[in-house]
Amino acid sequence: MAGGNQSDVTSDSASSATKSTLLSTPDLGHTLQITQHKLNGLNFREWYQSVLLVIRGKGKVGYLTGEICQPKQGDSGYQQWEVENSIIMALLINFMEARIGRTFLFYSSAHEIWKGVQDMYSDLENTSQCFEIRSILRSTRQGTITVTEYYNRLVDLWHNMDLFYSIPWKCSDDGNTYNQMLEKDRVFDFLQGLNKDLDEVRGRILGVKPLPSLREVFSEVRREESRRRVMLTSNDDIFPEEQPQGSALMSSHSQNHKVNKDVDHLCENCKKPFPYEGNLLENTWKTKGLEVTKSA
Repeated sequence: MAGGNQSDVTSDSASSATKSTLLSTPDLGHTLQITQHKLNGLNFREWYQSVLLVIRGKGKVGYLTGEICQPKQGDSGYQQWEVENSIIMALLINFMEARIGRTFLFYSSAHEIWKGVQDMYSDLENTSQCFEIRSILRSTRQGTITVTEYYNRLVDLWHNMDLFYSIPWKCSDDGNTYNQMLEKDRVFDFLQGLNKDLDEVRGRILGVKPLPSLREVFSEVRREESRRRVMLTSNDDIFPEEQPQGSALMSSHSQNHKVNKDVDHLCENCKKPFPYEGNLLENTWKTKGLEVTKSA
């Protein structure tokens, strides 16, 4: 009986350990659908970022970079590597259009596919492409779009530039200093493209020391835009009921005046349309040829 209990305890412990391992291992079989970023030969930068998000979320980005090396056949970790490598290869190919994906079907590892795609479709070392993005960035202005739309457009361009400037910093302090300088430049990029009607909030932000973060600057400008919109709307609707009444009175007066002219009420004395406040001499008017006597 005791032996049976020990066996049950051992079995339960092994089952718990296996369950714990499975729960802590990313589910590679669960495919996130990002069909809007399937590689088509022209959207490498978007595809690159989407794939990284998915594979990094599964904790297996080392298969892409080559940091997780293939064990020798027969080693204890070979079977697991083979399974996970095959799944990631399938994910990569699934994230491509069929005409592109079929060219990578016979590669032997996810790292080979990842490197092959970059060699064939990446323009991250294309100087002219980098220059084009920077030129667009420098000339982008808010114009007729909202602050939010303008900000998101800049963010998209900044992300594209980040791909060109992927710097492996040996010192984390240097990397942090560089990122602070980069964010300050982006605050200036954002502020300089705002419309003139936001000059007040722009000057207020530039007067703050130290300069706020990019997100704080965007939030402040967006609040100012919202405030201005509300104030303009409120000014038009301060007396929402009086405006229609005034319009109605003016319209009524105009219509009455028009009617008086149309029916041709004429004063016998001055021959002007009735009623005419300047005429107090006669009590008799002529209406379409008929004399009408006004009672006292």
